[in-house]
Amino acid sequence: MSQKTTGELRNELQEAPSLDAYIRENEGEFLHKEFSQYLVECLAKRGLRKSEVIRRSGLSEVYAYQILAGKKRAERDKLICLCLGGGLCADECDRVLRLAGRGKLYPRDRRDAILLYCLDKGLGVAEADDLLYEAGEPTLLS
Repeated sequence: MSQKTTGELRNELQEAPSLDAYIRENEGEFLHKEFSQYLVECLAKRGLRKSEVIRRSGLSEVYAYQILAGKKRAERDKLICLCLGGGLCADECDRVLRLAGRGKLYPRDRRDAILLYCLDKGLGVAEADDLLYEAGEPTLLS
């Protein structure tokens, strides 16, 4: 787990005498995990089985297992479905999205704000889709 904040790392990088020195000094601070590895770790911490999370996500079983195994490059909404299905918080979901190279949830975006609300309140995919539909936003499982 990181010991330094992102701001601290940014300041150190700006003040570093060389890039090599910065990298050597901060090797333990860099993100090295694949999104699938991080997601599976989050689920394991909650004592959840992959099969249960997949059922809750509403995704195709084969497709979801491929995502969790890191064999499939998942769309942003599919990752969010797995995060909701696994009961992840907003910060954990954002980290999954960032590690997967997808845009994190942005509270100034109406649709993303709804999804952040759902993650913060521990709602599932069905409830999230209901709220998105009621707001006239594209649903996750459409």
